[in-house]
Amino acid sequence: MREPSLAELDKIRREGYRPGVVVCLINQERLLMAYSVEHGLWQIPQGGIMGGESLMTALVRTVEEELGEEVVSGVNLSLEIVGVDRVEFPPNKTEGKSIMTETGEELSMKGKHYFLAKSECLVTEFDMSKCVYGVVRWVGYKEALELASQIYQRGKRRMTETAIERLKEAKAIT
Repeated sequence: MREPSLAELDKIRREGYRPGVVVCLINQERLLMAYSVEHGLWQIPQGGIMGGESLMTALVRTVEEELGEEVVSGVNLSLEIVGVDRVEFPPNKTEGKSIMTETGEELSMKGKHYFLAKSECLVTEFDMSKCVYGVVRWVGYKEALELASQIYQRGKRRMTETAIERLKEAKAIT
């Protein structure tokens, strides 16, 4: 699957979905999972794709913001998109949520459209003072599924499980 163009990302916004990147960092057939103290759950690092930003630019920004600037130098920036997923918000959870198109038009946000991006990472240890997470850990397939099964947000759990399955199918994790 190829990287979406800016026009394709804007089309997703116009449909009411915020495009985002799920940063599936892989090291020795293990996936990086991170524990968000704020939300009380394990997840794969992820971030929104801002207007005018490519998926690759969003991936780099997300790694910098969530794991630390020095981690970027250890990430292979020839990413592979292993899948996509959409999370649609329940109608009672969309009030007050909006997204901006490339032209500055504000639209009501229905949900999120995730690009599941796999990238090799040479960094194995993280400076936790520069991470937004309480803990980060390299995990294999079974442990990743176990951590994902504990996610209380149904859409995020399904998206995370989908990413893990796509990574296994791609023989990226064992």
